[in-house]
Amino acid sequence: TMKRIYLGICGKTDKNDGFLIEKEADFCFTEHLVKELKRLGYEVKVGRYCPPYHDALERYMECKRYQPDGILEFHSRESTGVLVSYHGMEAKEMAEKIERNLRKNGIMAEIKEKRNHSLSYDCPMYLVIEGEFHKEEVLEAVIREL
Repeated sequence: TMKRIYLGICGKTDKNDGFLIEKEADFCFTEHLVKELKRLGYEVKVGRYCPPYHDALERYMECKRYQPDGILEFHSRESTGVLVSYHGMEAKEMAEKIERNLRKNGIMAEIKEKRNHSLSYDCPMYLVIEGEFHKEEVLEAVIREL
């Protein structure tokens, strides 16, 4: 089970879709997610939270020093729905449960294996959530399976 989570949030563009600026929405979401995870008893280390953005090696070293039980990453994506990518068998089961939860809530969802990623090599649990992750139903679907 995960108790120590390394949390990565993309939030690196100022693109405005007419309603909200991606970076600001991502940061608000991160604050909400961290509070919720801590309330549930998780230890959380947030990477890539504020500029300047770390390069891949810096993030890898930061994550390795922290030694999390799992890595969660969230990225905004223009298309509707949610893509859940995973690395590791334990993460695959969690990704499948999250996908089912999302579909039950009427959110389009798909999963795929993420074969390589700079942060995932030393960690058995690695999930990337891309898409409409600011929605409360998405947050609930993810947290329910942690």
